[in-house]
Amino acid sequence: MSVYNLGKRPVSAGGFQMYNGGRWFTGNGFPKSGTAGTSIDRNGVGAPKGSIYVDEDSGVEFINEGTQASPYWTPVSMDQRGIVGLDTDFGNCTGRLGTATTTSSLDASYPLLKYHGNLIDQNDANTAQTISYPAGGPLLTMGTENQDAGATVLGTGATTALWSPTANGTMVIDVNFTGITDILTRSIFVGFSASQDVALLEPVTGATTTLTFCATGTQGDNVHGLVMDSQLTAASTLFLATNAADAAATQTTTSAALTVAATVPAAATYIRLRVEIDADGGIRAFADKVLVKTLAAASATVATALSPVFCHGNTTTTASLSLGVRRFGAWAKR
Repeated sequence: MSVYNLGKRPVSAGGFQMYNGGRWFTGNGFPKSGTAGTSIDRNGVGAPKGSIYVDEDSGVEFINEGTQASPYWTPVSMDQRGIVGLDTDFGNCTGRLGTATTTSSLDASYPLLKYHGNLIDQNDANTAQTISYPAGGPLLTMGTENQDAGATVLGTGATTALWSPTANGTMVIDVNFTGITDILTRSIFVGFSASQDVALLEPVTGATTTLTFCATGTQGDNVHGLVMDSQLTAASTLFLATNAADAAATQTTTSAALTVAATVPAAATYIRLRVEIDADGGIRAFADKVLVKTLAAASATVATALSPVFCHGNTTTTASLSLGVRRFGAWAKR
C-alpha cells in the first residue's frame, strides 16, 4: 500500500488516512459489523475506531464505533438520502401518556417512532412512555403493566413489516437500555419480526430451558432476535432465537445455536444490544459492541419483510415495571 504524506494527512492508495490513524474509504453496500465485518484486513490496515465508510451504491456514510479488529458501523446521520429508519436519543420526542387508550401511537415530534404492545391501551399510569433529562442526557422510561405477559413495544411507524433482506440489504436494530428496579421479573426482546400488530405480544417467551414462539396469529413467525426471559433457568442470560418461516414452535436454550455469552446486567446498568440481518439472511448479534453470535446465510428468509422490534415484557402480576432507554435505532437501505 503506497502512502503519500500531504502535510500531516497521509493519503493511501486504499483510501484517505487521518492523522490519528482513522481511515476514510468506500465500498459497495451497507457495512457489516463484527470480527468478519466490512474493512477487516482491508489493504492490510483495516478501519480503526473513528474511521468513515461510504457506501458507493447509496452514498450513505457510516462511522466505526468499535475497533479495528471488530468494527461496529453506525450511520453518521439518518438525514441521508440512501438510508431509511430512525436513530433517536429521545431528546426531541414527546412520549405517550398513560391515560391514552389507543392500541398504538406515533410520537408527535418523531412520527417514525411507534409505541405499541398488547396492554398499552389500559388507561393506566403504568403504561406511560415518559421523556426526562437526567444526568447523561435524555431518557425514555417505558412502563409495562403488572400483568403476566404484558408487553410494551418500541417499533417503527407502520402497520405492516417494512424491510426485507432482499430489497433492503443489511438491516440493523440497536438499543441502549437499563432495567429500573430488578431485572428478574421481566423479559426483553431486541430484533426483527414479520408482525407489526399494534397489540403485539412478546415474540418469544421462556420457561426453564424452553423458548416458545408466540402462537397468536403470525406473531411468532419469522422472528429473529436476542431474548432474555426471567422465567428461564438462566434468568438473565441472552439467547439468539430465530424462527424462519415458522419452522419451530419451540427451541431449547441448551442448543449451541442459541447460546450467547452475554447477560443483561442488574438494574441501573446500561447494555447496548444490536441485531444485524444481511441480504443473504445471515444474522449477527452484539452486546455492548461485542459480537456474541453469528448465524449462517439463510437463517432468515430473505424475501420476507421484517420490522425492528424492542419488546419489554412483564413476567409477574405483582408489580408494574419500568425500563430506561437511552437510544433506539433501526435502519436499512432505502
